[in-house]
Amino acid sequence: MRLLPVAAAVLSLVAPLAAHLPEVQERRLGNGLRVLAVARPGSGAVHALWAVRGGAADTGALPPVAAEALAQCLFNPAGPGDLGRLEGLEDLLRAEEGAFEALRLARLRRAGPEAEAREQEALRVHHVNTRARLEAALGDAPAVASAGWAEADLLGGGVDLAPGALQTWLRTEAERFRRLTLSGYPGVRDRLLASVEGPGGAQRRALDALLTAALPGEAYGRVAAAPREALEGLGWSALRTWARRLVVPERLHLVLVGDLDLEALVPVLEATLGSLPEVRGATGSERSTGIPEPVGARRLQASLAVEPQLAAAWRIPSGSHPDHPALELLAHALATRLKERFQAPERPLASEVEVACGLPGLRDPGLFLIRLRPAPGQGLAALEEALRSEQVRLQREAFPEEALRRAQRQLEAAQLQVQEGASALAVALARAQVQQGDWRRAFRFRTLGRDLGAPEIQAVVRTYLLPERATTVLLEPDPLLAPQDPLEARLLEVLRKLVQRQVSDPAQADGIVREALRQLRMLTLAEREQTLKLLQGQVKP
Repeated sequence: MRLLPVAAAVLSLVAPLAAHLPEVQERRLGNGLRVLAVARPGSGAVHALWAVRGGAADTGALPPVAAEALAQCLFNPAGPGDLGRLEGLEDLLRAEEGAFEALRLARLRRAGPEAEAREQEALRVHHVNTRARLEAALGDAPAVASAGWAEADLLGGGVDLAPGALQTWLRTEAERFRRLTLSGYPGVRDRLLASVEGPGGAQRRALDALLTAALPGEAYGRVAAAPREALEGLGWSALRTWARRLVVPERLHLVLVGDLDLEALVPVLEATLGSLPEVRGATGSERSTGIPEPVGARRLQASLAVEPQLAAAWRIPSGSHPDHPALELLAHALATRLKERFQAPERPLASEVEVACGLPGLRDPGLFLIRLRPAPGQGLAALEEALRSEQVRLQREAFPEEALRRAQRQLEAAQLQVQEGASALAVALARAQVQQGDWRRAFRFRTLGRDLGAPEIQAVVRTYLLPERATTVLLEPDPLLAPQDPLEARLLEVLRKLVQRQVSDPAQADGIVREALRQLRMLTLAEREQTLKLLQGQVKP
């Protein structure tokens, strides 16, 4: 009887916490497909989110960008072709693939300029005509808006539905997953090719340099790589073959948040999604789940067409490891401290400060990252020295308890905020389930992280964030491709246009532009202005 007051006291402490946690219902269909649902009666809408266990780290022999291509194909609005209502669609897709491949190979061959130009023009016309027939056959896609994205460990896509449309949507999705036509791939590839040349492509190359340096030879070390030639060589047939191995019930997760009754929905789920054939053991590439062996201190420098930045990274365990909540709390508290020091108004060292835990994913051991961008007038050397002193401080001084409590409250508040939106909650549940094996980890700072203090934080610092285990990467702008003034920017633009008319290979064109710009920098200002006028005259039709 003496235990009753103790039990009551414990329950009184737990009850307020539980009251704030969403009630998540979980079902596993007969074929292995997992369904998570949060009912919000009367909300008048349902957010449905798909998550596939497998992403850029699982592409095997295909380039990592295949994950992004597949996500956009899977979760873009479905057209008639995706539902198999058109005969001959696959023949058209293969014809489009063949035309694109022939055009790509023609660009790589070194024939005479005139013969090459004629061949490329003929192939281009053939490709355009093939694409036109394909688009005419597909018709218009439904007006339902959806979006797909890819991460290291998962492919995701969500859609907002009226409650009455949910059953129809489930039948449509079951048919689409059964056929995996991927009819939208030609357009998806065009969009991805365009993005390679934009700002996103430059940032991807910067991330690729960091991951390759910090995680050499590992699946996570190559998830950002997206060279143009790899994407051009990724055919529809190869993408579809991988999709058939990856998009199987045991890897599929459906998260539903909104106005629904899961119990009443289960028979519909079994009749639609549950009818997909069970494929046990269908995997992408083999993944490492153990804690990687720490490497010694490494320092690398590279020149890319990006703004200067400095990154320091350490290997840490996966998101399911008991130490991970402490590392996440440290990342949040450390970000605040570094911003206060490096972005002080009186003498800012950095224009941008980022601290991340679990890069590029949480399923496998990843990275604890500190990334800094120097403020105007500051160089990477001063920033590197300041960061080095912070590393020493981390080892010598325990984090103040008040700073940790503040970070704890902020993380709890962020998780509470996530619960408010249906789509944000669905994404959080999907990521926790796929990456960490348990959707409950979406609320880890209101459960696992409540008892963390300075001793626990200092323990992970001295275990994982040792200076002798850091990989430091310094990225500086390419001295030849980063314009130094407006005149040089205009020269660079004109040079690229002229070279692209004559040279189709991106790597060769880039080399020619670099050499031309190097020579132009030897001229006087007046000579460069005159040269610009002459080149602009050649660009005009």
